[in-house]
Amino acid sequence: MERELPVSRLSGGDRLSAASAQSRTEWKVLMVTTQYEIGVIGAGNAAEGIVHGILRNTLLFADRLIASDPSAKRRDVFQNRFKIDVTADNRELVANSYIILLAVKPQQYVDVCRRIADLIGEQHLVVSIMA
Repeated sequence: MERELPVSRLSGGDRLSAASAQSRTEWKVLMVTTQYEIGVIGAGNAAEGIVHGILRNTLLFADRLIASDPSAKRRDVFQNRFKIDVTADNRELVANSYIILLAVKPQQYVDVCRRIADLIGEQHLVVSIMA
């Protein structure tokens, strides 16, 4: 499902030169709606700090976040502490999220990416906090 945002015109007011008037651009932005704004792959300490900051500062509400982790214990921490959705399935997370936050250890990166690569598209923003 797509929603179209208003088209904005760039202009410099009444003082436009003929050249700049010809180069005015119209921008059309299409946004794909997803169930979640941010999907966090890896529910470790670094991800916990980021999610805590997002929610504490009300950048997003909990219903717009999801976290995945193979550890049921870590999923429980995120679900109970932050009241966000959790999953063990990274593919489900990617399919339903706009921003993908990779919070995995370097030795897990290649395996995680191989499993989700075919789902990543132009509509995604992928951010890594791997250190």
